[in-house]
Amino acid sequence: MKIKWWTCGLMSLGLLCAVLLIYVLYENVLRPRQVLRRMVRNSWISPGLYDKYQHHSGCDQVPPTDGKFRIIFFCRGGLGDVQTQRRLSQTAEHLGWEWAVFLHSKNRAQQKQHRALIKKLNPHCILHHHANEGYLMPEMINLLFIHFPLDLVDDTVEKKDFTLMSRYDGFFLSPDPEKADAFRRFVVSSGRKFFAMSAYLTSRKTPFANTPKTKLFYCGHNWDDRGNEEYFKLWRALSEMGYFETYGTPRAWKDPLTRRPIKAYRGRLPSTADAIHNKTLECGISLVIHGRAQYGRRLPKCSYL
Repeated sequence: MKIKWWTCGLMSLGLLCAVLLIYVLYENVLRPRQVLRRMVRNSWISPGLYDKYQHHSGCDQVPPTDGKFRIIFFCRGGLGDVQTQRRLSQTAEHLGWEWAVFLHSKNRAQQKQHRALIKKLNPHCILHHHANEGYLMPEMINLLFIHFPLDLVDDTVEKKDFTLMSRYDGFFLSPDPEKADAFRRFVVSSGRKFFAMSAYLTSRKTPFANTPKTKLFYCGHNWDDRGNEEYFKLWRALSEMGYFETYGTPRAWKDPLTRRPIKAYRGRLPSTADAIHNKTLECGISLVIHGRAQYGRRLPKCSYL
């Protein structure tokens, strides 16, 4: 039996519509729920906010809760960023706030899903740990945590980001406020008010632990000048001493000479709020080294014995 061409066309069109409908349902209903379930499993969202999302899943937005502040945190996903957001979410939990933590994605489709999910969660504001145009949501209050002095003082490297940074509604400054003067003038020159305040992360209160001081602990991704040959002279020297333990991604600790991780490398630390703190207590001594981006200018060259 012959099938007419228009019948085949209708069948193809119907199949295409079904595929599109499934795709739309997956992207807008099923996938956001999968994302939130993973966030719950990994403690990226407050239980109360997730329960409200479940209860109001058929609404455009989760309604506000009387007497509770609701905030979204954004970070890139490195251990330092994640630790910071974990600490902030712990504080939010202690204050009785509703919160959720999102990690940046370079995938535009995933960025779109995140933005849609945030609109659904209906926060009072969003606190960004890094300036990122893909996650700026003009219909909401966007606050930016500026934690590197170099972002504010280096005209040749980072000042190109002033235009993007100035699009945020307010700023938390970890560097000294006077270092933000050039950025403040840039914001004011564009006809906007400069809302900013100093902000510093503190160490949580813990009982005294009489830990034997047997190891020197350091953790880092060495994403800046701390991954160059000048610093690896220090890392090699400490490795040979036998009491140095370092953690991070394998790529960050690959020796430029041997193309293998240094002897002191012990792997990654888990992305929990207390991972670095607990390892510091276990080792007894912590090494702190500032790179150029944190120091605010080029560091002098050093030599090591």
